[in-house]
Amino acid sequence: MRPESTASRVVVEAWRGTRVESEHDVWCAIVPPVAGLASEVDPAALPAPFMRSAAKPLQLLPLVAAGGAERFGLDAADLAVMAASHGGTDAHANRVAAILGRLGLVPEALRCGVHRPYFLEDLPAESPERQRLFGPLHNNCSGNHAALLALAEIEGVDPAAYLDPTTAGQQRVHAAIAALAGVAPVLAVDDCAAPCYGMPLECMAEAYRFLARPAAVRSLAGWRREHLDRAGEVGRVEAALGRIAAAMAQEPEWVSGTTSGATRLARALPGAIVAKYGAEGVLCVANLESGMAVALKVADGNSRALLPALLAVAADLAWLRPDAMTALRDLAEPILRGRVGQVVGALRVRRG
Repeated sequence: MRPESTASRVVVEAWRGTRVESEHDVWCAIVPPVAGLASEVDPAALPAPFMRSAAKPLQLLPLVAAGGAERFGLDAADLAVMAASHGGTDAHANRVAAILGRLGLVPEALRCGVHRPYFLEDLPAESPERQRLFGPLHNNCSGNHAALLALAEIEGVDPAAYLDPTTAGQQRVHAAIAALAGVAPVLAVDDCAAPCYGMPLECMAEAYRFLARPAAVRSLAGWRREHLDRAGEVGRVEAALGRIAAAMAQEPEWVSGTTSGATRLARALPGAIVAKYGAEGVLCVANLESGMAVALKVADGNSRALLPALLAVAADLAWLRPDAMTALRDLAEPILRGRVGQVVGALRVRRG
């Protein structure tokens, strides 16, 4: 049974000059349901995308529930980077390297591959940093893979097989995600070679609701409770959810870098927001103050529409105080610039 939710649709328009050049449909699921939103739609219309990297906090859960934070000396920043799609800075890479060192592993144990790190996007085109060679530690998924390696160590799985979906560690992850989402997800392979999970959008919001209200796991029953028990004892799962949520809310720079919209949102609402992007236009958010969770999917996969849509929905849900609205105004209607920095347009939200 799919969880109860409110479904909403937001259109983010890309304006160039005085004309709309393109539009992005953004679907949104809110759990628990809230009636009366401006663009409320039939929940049956919601898509069933892959969570992609938005699953990382859930993938971390079995490790923390099994006592991995104590065993490997993981602090809040470590947990945040293990739930991250980080910016690939040297600070991020060094923290992941230190975690691997506590596991007795070297960076070559990571099977996430190599890509140009995200922090390069913030540097001038002529910066020497753009000429550097980077390794797997700078991959935005390296912290997530370190977490999966640590879980493999606890489960006695060969590190070379840590991504095998049939191994004990991965089976615990699959069980945790199914229990929290309330659905058996479609299993596929992400670009970093880790398992990824497809499910209805409202199930993503349902899973994030437990980051906002960890004690709610005690009310799970039937097959969901059976799956939860495979992930860990319920009290330890509850504590792990709270610990992961607190780490992400308090240390957002380790989750997505210092300049991302998600980090700015978290800093505007200190200690209250867990926000995690996923590829192809996915964003999941838990509000620790209200106990609500939101999952968004841009139909065409363009992530530039996510923050304007989220902020429109967050305003509807009364998440944002006036000072926060002011601080985030440039994310609600981002300016679009050309190659030499000239203003060419903006993104604007249209309901319907």
